[in-house]
Amino acid sequence: MLKRPVMVLLIAAFPTFGFAQGHEVHQPKLTPQTSGTTQLLIAVSPVNSRVVWAAGTGGTYVVTTDGGETWKAAVVPGAENLQFRDVQGVSDKVAYLMSIGNNTTDFRIYKTVDGGANWTIQFMNETANAFYDCFAFWTPKRGIAHSDSVNGVFPAIRTTDGMTWQSIAAKMPPALPGEASFAASGTCITTQGGQKERHRRWRRLGLKRFRRCGNLERWRPNLDSYEQTARAGIHFLSRLCPRNWPGRC
Repeated sequence: MLKRPVMVLLIAAFPTFGFAQGHEVHQPKLTPQTSGTTQLLIAVSPVNSRVVWAAGTGGTYVVTTDGGETWKAAVVPGAENLQFRDVQGVSDKVAYLMSIGNNTTDFRIYKTVDGGANWTIQFMNETANAFYDCFAFWTPKRGIAHSDSVNGVFPAIRTTDGMTWQSIAAKMPPALPGEASFAASGTCITTQGGQKERHRRWRRLGLKRFRRCGNLERWRPNLDSYEQTARAGIHFLSRLCPRNWPGRC
């Protein structure tokens, strides 16, 4: 079987040093690596410099635990006809996957705690016309998953224990007509904050605005300053974090 190489971007650039050297530009080093699968890989989640998870079509995921020297590719049982649009790596053993498909129940969240040997379905959608674009985590056990609006309501869900997911649709603000998000390989939502509930924030992109939430209770929609049409706007969100776990920012 042909093996499709996955490109791993190894960035050894230090902006502060570069500017100190007269705006010297450090180019990233691209290293082609063998992923072990011919499936399209859509989302990627680095845990650290050695552990990286990625996932995509055909219910496929790949993981490296040696900095990309080798990759293990496998298919989640029962997900052969699904696409994984988002992945969250926690360690070399623990990871979450979010799937989509053509059926209502194809939108699922899977979790492994043994490096992919076994996967548990933690969430299976039952809301017709829901489309879960992405998820994000504050800590290894606290996360939120975002869906496009259904009848003016966002059927978002969250977990506070890393095992079960509860609906927070009643706490969401009303949606604009037809408001939706770009899946953007799982980057349409980002989290910020720490262990304390009052410090947690998350941001998500909509068709015409992005929203900011504190404590999942207080909402303030913000119109972005970019072009806002049915096919234009911000596609993904990200932010810098000096710690290993994004939720500590």
